[in-house]
Amino acid sequence: MRLFASARLAPTADLLPSLVALLDAEDGGYSSIPGAGGTLAEDAGYCMRFFSAELIRTEVPALLAALARAASFGTMPLVSTLVGAVFEPREEAVETLNDIQREVLAGMVATEDMWVIGNLSSLMRSYGLRLDRAAMAELANATYREDKALQALSTAITFGRMRFWDKAGERLDEALDLDASVMDRSLEPAVAWLIRAQVAAHRGNSSAAAEWLAIARALEPNLTFEHGSPLGQLQ
Repeated sequence: MRLFASARLAPTADLLPSLVALLDAEDGGYSSIPGAGGTLAEDAGYCMRFFSAELIRTEVPALLAALARAASFGTMPLVSTLVGAVFEPREEAVETLNDIQREVLAGMVATEDMWVIGNLSSLMRSYGLRLDRAAMAELANATYREDKALQALSTAITFGRMRFWDKAGERLDEALDLDASVMDRSLEPAVAWLIRAQVAAHRGNSSAAAEWLAIARALEPNLTFEHGSPLGQLQ
């Protein structure tokens, strides 16, 4: 996309509102285009890292709203952009916060899917922060309600995307044991049902796999799965 190329080469103030708008845009098949780094929203978030901290700080409320809707690895570019805009790199631990820093950390504490992404640990350390939800909540004087079922489902989706079907199945079982209705609360319900279908197919339960694949496609008719998926036998 030309906008993304322009943002990386010359990240000027007039481009930022267009990128922010894409955080709410439908993917529209963008992620299947050769060269796409992720979904449309994820690539828009990634491009924001090229803008000055001063410009990004003007969009903090919009970025936090997008973070609250982001799922799994989609949280990473937004977290990276937000942290880089309001904190300076440092080795010592952050002990006090200004208002905008507190706002950003409180938004992160409230974002369930962020806390299943261990890849953020090194980023946080480079800014004197810890990837520890309770510690961050205490630092920001924020509260949160831990949703263990949703965390387990998000982890199952992450493992499924990596094709670790046994691990995905274990976490999916855990999620459903904790809350049988957790599928309805996923930030990406079609993907959650697709992963559940693939786990069923991997376990040899073709009838359940077909049923759950149908639910996924009812939610997202253009949903596809990669070559080599356990669902290939149902095609």
